[in-house]
Amino acid sequence: MDQSLLSPANLQALLEFGAAAVATAGIEELTKDAYGAVRAKIREIFGRPGERALIALEADPASATARQQVTSVLATIEADDREDLRPVLEALIAAINRDAAAQAAIERYQVRLDLDVGKTANIEDLEGLESLDIRAKTGDDFNLKRLLMSNKGEPGK
Repeated sequence: MDQSLLSPANLQALLEFGAAAVATAGIEELTKDAYGAVRAKIREIFGRPGERALIALEADPASATARQQVTSVLATIEADDREDLRPVLEALIAAINRDAAAQAAIERYQVRLDLDVGKTANIEDLEGLESLDIRAKTGDDFNLKRLLMSNKGEPGK
């Protein structure tokens, strides 16, 4: 049985991507319904704390505070509850994979990089991002060149 889908990091990412996607105009109803099923299951499993965390995330998917709320809630999940989430998460992934607007929203939504290198890290030409989160540990230089952010909800230029 593949447990990677149910890892805390993957659960977190799927909730963030779902919240970002459904907040975007042009998302298919199937994707919205699939995210709604995930949201309902989170509410069923975690009660009010889970619901409040998702409301905060949906209001601002790029918010570090909202993401931390979700992380805190997910840290309390039991193994059986993870398995209860599997079918609705798989349905959400399938819906996103069929929805070009959802895929575009997710790609535009955020880039996260965790770098731990012993030499220089060099990243160039990032465009159209709504949010960029970089954590870098380098034994040398870290360079970032040419970063063009978009306005929230609008594609980059």
